[in-house]
Amino acid sequence: MIQDSVYRQVIDLFGADHQMDQAIEECAELVVAIRHYRRGRASLSDIAEEIADVEIMMAQLRHVVGDTLVEREKARKL
Repeated sequence: MIQDSVYRQVIDLFGADHQMDQAIEECAELVVAIRHYRRGRASLSDIAEEIADVEIMMAQLRHVVGDTLVEREKARKL
């Protein structure tokens, strides 16, 4: 899949630690967007934009951590 190749290239270029830091930043931006929305200072579109960023970062982190481990934990929690 093309996306998987792009995710792997980004991780190879910047490194796993950098992408983990980037994931933290994107998650924080989603939290802020949700809080702003609840206060009437942001739109659902703002939240959607941040969700997209977080989902991209989560896909990259799956490459770092491994799909099998993530799916196992997901199944356990569900």
